[in-house]
Amino acid sequence: MNGWTREQIFTNGDLFFARFEKDLDHARSTIELETYIFQLDPLGRRIIQKLKSAAERGVIVRVLVDGVGTLGYAQDLMSELRENQVQARIFHPLPWRLNRRNHRKVCVIDRRIAFLGGMNISACHLKCYSGPQAWRDTAVRVVGSSAQILTAAFERSWEHHPLAHPVQHFRLRKSPGHRLIKLNDTRQRRLNYQYEILRRTFQAQTRIWITTPYFVPTFSLSRALRKAASKSIDVKILLPRKSDVWFMKWMNQAFYSFLLSGGVRIYEYLPTTLHAKVMIMDDWMTVGSSNRNYRSWLHDLEADLVITHPRSKTALRTQFLRDLEVSQEIEPSHWKTRPWFKTALERMITFFRYWL
Repeated sequence: MNGWTREQIFTNGDLFFARFEKDLDHARSTIELETYIFQLDPLGRRIIQKLKSAAERGVIVRVLVDGVGTLGYAQDLMSELRENQVQARIFHPLPWRLNRRNHRKVCVIDRRIAFLGGMNISACHLKCYSGPQAWRDTAVRVVGSSAQILTAAFERSWEHHPLAHPVQHFRLRKSPGHRLIKLNDTRQRRLNYQYEILRRTFQAQTRIWITTPYFVPTFSLSRALRKAASKSIDVKILLPRKSDVWFMKWMNQAFYSFLLSGGVRIYEYLPTTLHAKVMIMDDWMTVGSSNRNYRSWLHDLEADLVITHPRSKTALRTQFLRDLEVSQEIEPSHWKTRPWFKTALERMITFFRYWL
């Protein structure tokens, strides 16, 4: 289980869900879907109908949603899914484990086709529903036997008891490692992934391009990015000007001064909400659900994929440059002149970074 026979990058929600629904229509044996958000909106109801049709033709369909991601409508969603012959569960229903969430957006079909990235089941990703305000996101579809690793990860989340601590529970039944699939369902895996990103940051030769909606870096990563920039590495960080979380803009900006003073270039995406989670370090690239924040480092379950196909890598590099064209670069000289109260607010917010 070393790689993928096919790999396709999606940066358009309409195209992504069209491909996703087509594969749901052709599922033969199993569909395992875990997502942080599954809204009962036009897209959600479309997906429910696809899942219902699959169940009616004998496919085993299981859906796992997060208790916080579906807060306010989880029970309605469970009822609707189960009425349509879909097995459904909530990961950590409230009030259990408020700070331990399943942030993955993964679907495995027939244990060989996998969809993975930043897109929840939400109409906000599609222009056909949201028009020009549709979110900019990135996801990947892969085909190959290695998808069974993601199936095993789903199985552990599915069986996970809400009173158990995720790290302790998963240590007992951890999945086999894989060089292309980055999971964080054990403490050691979290540490290994953080170390790998730091190592690749220090070893970068040409570029470090990061796209993320939530940027709350550790001190180690912040220093590593400054160090890379000081060696004339092209270090660029792309963040949203408009965030779906009202306070995240201030949290992101709390780290601007330190990075800008070290030569890191920061851009804010202007057209709409940016929700993609992509890392490009020389020729090593990942797409997934992990943000560059403490939640992804310490608390939430995430899943990232290492991109290997040359065409996919070209697509990621091209999309990053396209995003920069409609973004505004933060100028260090201008940033220093912002009002003092904004600086004070940003510093105050950083005291809560452990939970963000």
